[in-house]
Amino acid sequence: MECLTILNMEGSGIRELTSSIANLTKLQELRGDHCEILTSLGSIYGLQHLTDLSFKGCRKLLTFCDKVNSEVSSSNTKLQQLLSNSNIPLALPSLRFFYLHGCNFSESDFLGPLDCWNA
Repeated sequence: MECLTILNMEGSGIRELTSSIANLTKLQELRGDHCEILTSLGSIYGLQHLTDLSFKGCRKLLTFCDKVNSEVSSSNTKLQQLLSNSNIPLALPSLRFFYLHGCNFSESDFLGPLDCWNA
């Protein structure tokens, strides 16, 4: 399974991605569109080759990445400070496409503290 490059679980009944997803080190595309009960993507930092991430229409998705959530919610830092912290590796450095259209992040603490939402 280490050589798997595309994982398509669209429409599946998965609730969250487990930490074992990090074992798919060659994964380039991760698709989980319309997973009706998916609430968390867990931690996907082991996926350094990931270029495409799509979870469109996952209305219950509230947690994007555990590590980012804990770092953001534990302090009131700006995004630049968060990224310059040497304890946080560059997350998903190969990512080109990131689709979350139709997800409900209104209750999530992941997006709220980021200054890009203030217009």
